[in-house]
Amino acid sequence: MADKKITDIIDERIKKIYSAFRNTPIKLVRSEDDAFVLLAFELILRDHQDIPLETNRIDELAKYIVEPPDDGIDIFFEEGQIEDFTYHIIQVKNEELPEVEINAAFSKMKQTVNSYLKSPSKIKSEALKDIISQTSFTDAGRKCCYYVVHRGNTSVTRKQQDDEIIIAKEQLETLQTSIKDYYVPHHVFGVDHKQNFILYNYEEKGLPNALLCNINGLELANLCSKYDVTTTGRNILFGENFRDPLEKGNNKTYDKMVKTIREEPDNFWFYNNGITIIAEEVDPDHKKKNDVSLKKFSIINGAQTTSTLASYLRRANKGETDFDIAQLKKVFVLTRIISLAGKDVLKRKIAEYSNTQNPIIHRDLVSNRPEQEHLYKKLLEGSIWMKYRRGQDYKKIKAQFFPHQYTDNEILGQLALCGFIKSPFRAKDKKKNLFKEEMNEKKDTGEKYNLNKDYDEIFNYFNQKPVGVLFEKNNIDIDELLFIFQLHKVAKKELKKYYEDEIVLLEKKLDEPNSENKKTKELIDINRRAIEITEACLFYNIYLYFEFKDYFEERLKIKYKRFNYLSYYNAKEDYKQTLTQAFIDHFFLKTIDIIKANSGVKSVANWLRIATSEAIFKENLNEDLSTNGIKYSKEYSQFLKLYKT
Repeated sequence: MADKKITDIIDERIKKIYSAFRNTPIKLVRSEDDAFVLLAFELILRDHQDIPLETNRIDELAKYIVEPPDDGIDIFFEEGQIEDFTYHIIQVKNEELPEVEINAAFSKMKQTVNSYLKSPSKIKSEALKDIISQTSFTDAGRKCCYYVVHRGNTSVTRKQQDDEIIIAKEQLETLQTSIKDYYVPHHVFGVDHKQNFILYNYEEKGLPNALLCNINGLELANLCSKYDVTTTGRNILFGENFRDPLEKGNNKTYDKMVKTIREEPDNFWFYNNGITIIAEEVDPDHKKKNDVSLKKFSIINGAQTTSTLASYLRRANKGETDFDIAQLKKVFVLTRIISLAGKDVLKRKIAEYSNTQNPIIHRDLVSNRPEQEHLYKKLLEGSIWMKYRRGQDYKKIKAQFFPHQYTDNEILGQLALCGFIKSPFRAKDKKKNLFKEEMNEKKDTGEKYNLNKDYDEIFNYFNQKPVGVLFEKNNIDIDELLFIFQLHKVAKKELKKYYEDEIVLLEKKLDEPNSENKKTKELIDINRRAIEITEACLFYNIYLYFEFKDYFEERLKIKYKRFNYLSYYNAKEDYKQTLTQAFIDHFFLKTIDIIKANSGVKSVANWLRIATSEAIFKENLNEDLSTNGIKYSKEYSQFLKLYKT
């Protein structure tokens, strides 16, 4: 497709969006420039949201797109549902920007973010303040990714930081034309047929054809860079790869590869294991004898190698160093290409086995385990949809569920650890290793775990010992666990807004004559500490709720009462508002008080990462329950009477 035609398609979409949205009640779109913001939202964040650009979804779009004026930020998007959030902060310009204006746009976004963190009242845009306040955004452990989107050619600047991404004309066109499947549509690689090319023809044996060749490092780097923005957080060049590239920070493999490229590029081929590509179509005789054409392909092994080459190229382009580019041209990568049209089962096995040669196991590798399929079916019977395999789409299920009943096995596993197994520390600490295969043996029997202790304790099926807690618990219990997670998120936003409003009022007092500034500043610090705890205490708050539930329902001999989900999600009723406030009063504030009393002056997030913090929290909660048991019993009975049937 010619450049002009792709540009025309983008322009036509902008005009259609403007025409559709210019008269909506919420004025997100007042010009074609604003319409371009909506298009950027759809293209850049399409893997993290599924809101169609339709006028009847304007309320949902307004949760992320800033109504003008915007303080230099057009889109503020929170990625993540449980912890470790990433924030995509985007400025969009429907024009060509020179390097100096791109750098200024990044600076303006960061200045706005820092101003908000110091004091939300310093932000002029009420729409932006409201959007940020509805997220979990704080200064503690925040991870931000800043984007500048424009219609020019500049995609790299010399001052560009690691947390900054430029989406220019070429990247926009790639986003517009690239398909949503996890593969690259087409590319022609240059190879040397005479010296470095071996073709394997196994058709007679019913096996796929394959070839072995060398591909230049600069070509791989350019290809990786081209598709780097096709989805936030994942490059479709690695779409069929079970593992993403490792982050370059604190990564010795990355450092060694960079050193080899810079100091001895001719030896890269000898030091590196090479890459594996699977493709629907492979044409090694494509027109020129030194080309190979691939269609619908993906690198399934070698994401780290390819990403390192691309990262090296980006740094070279920023520094405009001809030496680094010349070194990259000397690099060749051993490449295995396999033609797998119509061989889906074999494709998956090759992808899996190519990624199990070292102990790093991706969550996707458990998707074929029988207990995951059994759990999916069990939960479906209880109106709970659990995603356990990449590519699953809940829209294909005809049944309609309540919003909290859509989850995935990672979130559910963490929630089970804190709510059912009663270990908030493990829920917070074990996320990265929950699906990692370990070879340790059980102390009592000497048998090996199916995967690891935590995984087995959560997911083991009925014919596995011990039975996992998600199979022990009935679907009513699991439904309530997911609902409490939903309730916590809503309550957290309410509390955060309350504390932020308090800070704004207190800051105004600082400017008043004869005010007690020292006391006021102390109160501001107390409220900021409360925000920090509110953001970090998810697993401890859920643990506390279920500890209360088990403690009092056992004594009150109550079983299987359920919240009224229909009333909760009915906007016309006040059930949601009153339940949220009751949850804050009876559970959330207790969680905050215990953490505040015991975490000292340390970062709350760091204190919660210490294993002994769980024991301290439990000891304080048990002491509180013993001291105030009669009072809490009456309060909990009233809570049940009002909200559970």
